[in-house]
Amino acid sequence: MQPRAQTDDAKRLSDLIGAIYDCAIDPGRWETTLLDIRDFLQCHNAALYLLDPAIQTARLSVVVGIEPPWRDTMLDYVDCVTEFYDYVGDFDTRPLDNAFVLRREIPDEVLQANRYVVEWGRPQGIEDSISVTLLREPTRASLFSLGRHKSAGYIADREVQLIELLAPHLRRAVAISDLIDMKTIEANALSDTLDALAAGIILVGEGGVILHTNRAARRLFGNGAPLKAVGGKLRATDQAIDDRLAKAIAAAAADRSEAGASGLGIALTRDPAPIWIAHVLPVSGGDVRARLVPNGVAAVFISSAEDKSWVNLEAAAEAYDLTPAETRMLGRIMCGESIAEASVALGVAQTTAKTHLARIMAKTGTHRQSALVELVSRLAPALQSGR
Repeated sequence: MQPRAQTDDAKRLSDLIGAIYDCAIDPGRWETTLLDIRDFLQCHNAALYLLDPAIQTARLSVVVGIEPPWRDTMLDYVDCVTEFYDYVGDFDTRPLDNAFVLRREIPDEVLQANRYVVEWGRPQGIEDSISVTLLREPTRASLFSLGRHKSAGYIADREVQLIELLAPHLRRAVAISDLIDMKTIEANALSDTLDALAAGIILVGEGGVILHTNRAARRLFGNGAPLKAVGGKLRATDQAIDDRLAKAIAAAAADRSEAGASGLGIALTRDPAPIWIAHVLPVSGGDVRARLVPNGVAAVFISSAEDKSWVNLEAAAEAYDLTPAETRMLGRIMCGESIAEASVALGVAQTTAKTHLARIMAKTGTHRQSALVELVSRLAPALQSGR
């Protein structure tokens, strides 16, 4: 790209990132935001999906740029699209955010024989597409894709570069929106809305300065949560964890580019202590978030393992094929109990309890209790209305 084009792209990219994070709070904005991304990348259509593979359910499905008659037949060609992914071989294993470009990776003879291309794409003038996997987990899969009209030519390096820059922010917004499971928050009801939520929420400014704590967070501070206010700033009691939390808040305050990797699922305690989880959502910039918290840079969501309502063990059991005994053991671990405490509560020997835990970790691919809790905590919304 030329210098002026790079400057223009950087400005629009920054605006789009702000809009993407607004969608985390107000999912109703996804359609407008996808239209803006589509136009920015000079494409014909855009689609964003968040699926639960375990129960084959779409938790989020937003498609723009496709007329109803064509949209109604999209699902008829799912198997045809899957043929492309099977052809490249590494689509299900390539790193997240690495773009898949149809015309670059699929030979023309394969395209000519594909019903999706011949019957669905070309009649609309769509000759190329680019897609990127945002989430690839046992209970969550998310894909973002764009179709290119023949009048705009094939997908170029510019589009690949820009979509790979946007992808981490899309992933974070989708994950947070799914995680917190709440509708649009109006500015004039922010305190009431936050106080109605069961999870602790702490709004912070730059440097972790505490701007607001909801009722649940204030209660957590009084019940031994591994967080404290020092000089009006939010701090974790463990120094190493405090450094990680501060890094996530700083990333949210800066350009949000690192927030996607460092913000989700921060364990605030170490094994074998009861586990507390923090999720950090950038709130600086963007129309919705700036209106809600004018001086804020991040919202820190706190969940405690002692809160039995914060996880859905049925989802975890189904996703990882846990036996009833393993599911019961997982429930005790999620409540912060030790092996000894869990064995007493379940009426089994400690050796049996250890065996159950070892099998759970093997099935989930985890090696520490804190990592297990972090993983399972993502299977259910962190926030539930207290009303």
